[in-house]
Amino acid sequence: MYQLIVRAKKDSDALKAMARVFYPDWNLRISTLKGARGINEVRKNLEDMVDELLYNIILVGRE
Repeated sequence: MYQLIVRAKKDSDALKAMARVFYPDWNLRISTLKGARGINEVRKNLEDMVDELLYNIILVGRE
């Protein structure tokens, strides 16, 4: 199983739509960082979210 982690709800909604259309049989968990922007806030949220039993894929902006 895969967990996809994105920054905001808007990104999550887009990813869920893509997964529903192109990957309907995949067991995907899509989570957000709840809009975190600063590196410390992102790091704290990731520590709470990452699941060692899943493949965690983190998608964030380019900065």
